[in-house]
Amino acid sequence: MPKIVDHDHKRKMIAETAWKIIETEGIEKASIRRIASEAGMPTGAIDQTFILKLQ
Repeated sequence: MPKIVDHDHKRKMIAETAWKIIETEGIEKASIRRIASEAGMPTGAIDQTFILKLQ
């Protein structure tokens, strides 16, 4: 049985994490690697989440 993923929740969590980093440390510190690390997910998950949204 395939894993059910709530893409809207993942997008929200990624966006909130990115804003937290930007607000506290500036946009130059908000790399994909850093955002993924803070959100507790691999960098590929961020790519997949936003690529799926664009399709």
